[in-house]
Amino acid sequence: MRGKTGKTDQCLLAIAAAFFLLAAFLQAREAGSLPESGFRVTTEAGEDFHYELPGPCDLNTATAEELARLPGIGEVLAERILRYREENGPFQTTEELLNVPGIGEKKLEALRPEVTVGENETENDPAPAGDNSAAESAGKGESHADPGGG
Repeated sequence: MRGKTGKTDQCLLAIAAAFFLLAAFLQAREAGSLPESGFRVTTEAGEDFHYELPGPCDLNTATAEELARLPGIGEVLAERILRYREENGPFQTTEELLNVPGIGEKKLEALRPEVTVGENETENDPAPAGDNSAAESAGKGESHADPGGG
């Protein structure tokens, strides 16, 4: 079979080509010629277009259509999320989704990387129970002398 390329050789060549393309892509990204959050497309006519990848969906500003595109959320759950937001105000944490009928722990775990609550997000830095830091800071500058004169 000399001179002919067998199926095994073709597969190995395809794998090698894919490896080199991936290596070139990673090198270009590290060199800063490719943005982190999107990708560039060049048409046959030579026009360059940059496409941004969508970020997480903000539960406090998303429309029903945007919510329905999330994994495991259809039109019905999207409407429930909107109704919850209207009745209870803005989401403070993504954990609040558990209060929406039809969203349980498994669905929440699938949604976590896809959603945010914008600047209201507090679950990454929750205040410990009984945290009196606001009360303590309000009392700064007051005299702590013993009221009994001692």
